[in-house]
Amino acid sequence: MAGEMNIEELKDAMKKNKKITLLDVRRREDFHASPKKIPGARWEDPGKADTWISNYAKDRPAVVYCVKGGGVSQSVAEKMAQIGIETRFLKGGIRDWAENGLPVE
Repeated sequence: MAGEMNIEELKDAMKKNKKITLLDVRRREDFHASPKKIPGARWEDPGKADTWISNYAKDRPAVVYCVKGGGVSQSVAEKMAQIGIETRFLKGGIRDWAENGLPVE
């Protein structure tokens, strides 16, 4: 089962250079409306998750985020966890990250 991570935990993991896969899984229209991402993140279309999830290493933990940490990121995180990837979703999503003054690119 996928768990959650708050912005402070992610900020700490990034500061310590922990090896994580960081995925932006906002819906295509949300991403195009505001294409800034958390540094180091890669955007993946959540609607096509079944086709790209298997491309990620099972030995590297993943953190996924959407706009506000709701159903989109939670469902992708759960799919990743089901195939054996240690995955957490970002509570509050990129909205919480940006509203707290954390960097986006």
